Amino acid sequence: MLSPLTWKESIMMLAIALIVLAILLGLGGLVFTVFKWLLIVAVVLLIAGAVTGFLSRGKTRTLR
Repeated sequence: MLSPLTWKESIMMLAIALIVLAILLGLGGLVFTVFKWLLIVAVVLLIAGAVTGFLSRGKTRTLR
């Protein structure tokens, strides 16, 4: 039969639960930041590719 938790055990369980929650929220924030920077890099590369394609298109000559 299980005995009820003592005061120290319940405080320890609460502390462990708060630490786990803080780690999960920290990882969630880190993942959000990584995806935000990946989106920024993708947009910059898209704009750079579009500008490069537009500028090189005017320099090419057709064979006709």
